[in-house]
Amino acid sequence: PPPSPVRAYLSYDSYGLDQARLPVTIERRFYRLQRPGPEAPAAKDDEEKAGSDSAETPTTAESETAPDADQAKTESVSEIVRDDAGESESEEEETEETPDEPVFQALRVEADGSLATSDLYVDEIRIAPAAAGVAYRYGVLEIPLPPGAEVEPTIWGLNIAGLEEGPKPVSLPEPVFTAGRRSYSIPVDELTTPQVYRFLVRFSQRGGFGLPPVRYFRMYQPNEKGLETEAIRRINVQ
Repeated sequence: PPPSPVRAYLSYDSYGLDQARLPVTIERRFYRLQRPGPEAPAAKDDEEKAGSDSAETPTTAESETAPDADQAKTESVSEIVRDDAGESESEEEETEETPDEPVFQALRVEADGSLATSDLYVDEIRIAPAAAGVAYRYGVLEIPLPPGAEVEPTIWGLNIAGLEEGPKPVSLPEPVFTAGRRSYSIPVDELTTPQVYRFLVRFSQRGGFGLPPVRYFRMYQPNEKGLETEAIRRINVQ
């Protein structure tokens, strides 16, 4: 036996089966953010190749240059300068239209997929009223998180492709949420049309976890609530 008394404390969270009373549909998705690798320096290789070709050009013709040849050479050089100037202007215009900003690719995590502590994820919540013409005011979305997970307080100026249809990347709005104990909440002022909420989330604790469904409830009528379709979400963090 130990020389002195030992005290152990055990705490756990339990969730009972809840019943949805509001006709709303809620869907939750996770996307892993992947940054594309560096592009191959093809332009630099072309320039080096062009330089080597010009260096290997024979100089026999230079000893036999005539005034007409010198004039033709001057005209060709001026044309090259004009072409270079035009290319520089077009490159500046393209740079102004498409600024050099980091673009991440969003890869959807399947239901049986694993999450990694080294990656950054987009937590996407889609909610919509089941019937048209119905309006719910002053609601709250409560999103559960596993132990060790937290929502990023800023969007870091990221541009993300793969969240919407089309090739154009989108940027997330500034996050508005309230952090809770293993969850976070989003205010929903009015729910009349389908809405999408996205937040950056990190997972720092490894293991297997069971998450209760995302819950939407009215602030002044908390018994009126809607639940995510999936009752218990099983996730594995590696």
